[in-house]
Amino acid sequence: MKQFSFLKSNKKFPNFAFDFLAFAVCLIYFTVGIVFFLGQLQEARKSPLWLDEKFGMDCCVQAPVVDLIVKGANGQASPAPLFYLLLKPVIFIKEKFLIRLEPEIYLRLFTICSTVFTSWALFFIFLPLIGKNINRPLLAVTQLFILLCVPFTYFFEFLTYKHTHEMRPFAFWNSIYFLTLALALRKIEKSTLFFICTIALALCANASIFQLLTLMAAYAYLHYVKGREKSEIATSLAKIFLIPFCIALYYCFHSSRWEYHSAAWGDFYDLWSHQFSHVILLVLLTIFCFKRQENRALAIAPLSLILLFIIGPLIFLLIKLDGLFFTDRHFIYYDLIKPVTLLFLLQCLPNILNFKSQRIILIVCFAVIFIAFFLTFRSKIISRLLHTYKSAKDFYESVPLPKLPIPTASTLTGK
Repeated sequence: MKQFSFLKSNKKFPNFAFDFLAFAVCLIYFTVGIVFFLGQLQEARKSPLWLDEKFGMDCCVQAPVVDLIVKGANGQASPAPLFYLLLKPVIFIKEKFLIRLEPEIYLRLFTICSTVFTSWALFFIFLPLIGKNINRPLLAVTQLFILLCVPFTYFFEFLTYKHTHEMRPFAFWNSIYFLTLALALRKIEKSTLFFICTIALALCANASIFQLLTLMAAYAYLHYVKGREKSEIATSLAKIFLIPFCIALYYCFHSSRWEYHSAAWGDFYDLWSHQFSHVILLVLLTIFCFKRQENRALAIAPLSLILLFIIGPLIFLLIKLDGLFFTDRHFIYYDLIKPVTLLFLLQCLPNILNFKSQRIILIVCFAVIFIAFFLTFRSKIISRLLHTYKSAKDFYESVPLPKLPIPTASTLTGK
């Protein structure tokens, strides 16, 4: 077993080596975000504002702040006002300072930035977890690779890639939900930041009530199987979720009935069934987490996402009953299944590697890397990545930059 001696837990990973590797991963991670940002700006430039986007902009400009908060966004399928409240100062700044960016780009900057910044925030949330495993080099390297895969599965999945460059609240809502799940994965669901995220989630969209309900159900079940008293669980649920749930419910009562053509079940089933294989992997990881009582708190985020997937047909039925037309934007959070699976795998990997046999540790690490690679680098992801790189390059080249004179022999010598 000498060939596996580098796996021994008492052989510390050199600090400079870990710092260098972490810096390289950070550089790639943030570069992917910048490329996605520029590519989405180019896609926004090529897409004229839709009528509902213009109507949403008029809603921001004309509605007073108090009316937006009390009555919600008028004429919107989801009157939850946070997106429109935040868009108000964006539009004001453009008008006040006469920013010359095309409206197709400027008005969509908010949703694009929210998606990119959420991904960058996740890096700083999970990097300290990896730093704790500096004395287990193979574990730390595997976790860094998994973390590096996250922006690819987040940015270049179909729904996120398609709807980020829109002046609609869906991508912003999805980024808030992703951040909420990430904080739950880090077992800080009782923190102030998690509470703020749930409040923001409730203010983003009416459909957030389903996300809050599944989070509450997962939290209650996991604490019940841990042996906590029902009254204690109810008190904890009220402290964490009561206010955001009431906010979401309030705006649900302010939504209007619509009279669009009935949505087709076949369209929804195609979208829903596409996620089956990835949900199965998430279920298996959740079951594994249940084997150790001290690790069950990790399963709040994946369990809530599994429950949200299971009740997908019920959500679609309510969309039909409400008279709305079907659009895949309503289910944009399905794109989070893969990145949440990766982050869940990263979080529980130290427990997965709790073996005495170094050979098994090596096999498991390579299996985990293969799973992460399989989830991430698929043909459609790569094609979207290449298309985004081309769009980012086109946008960068189209920006007028000051041209510096090229020095010649005469200018250098003064002759």
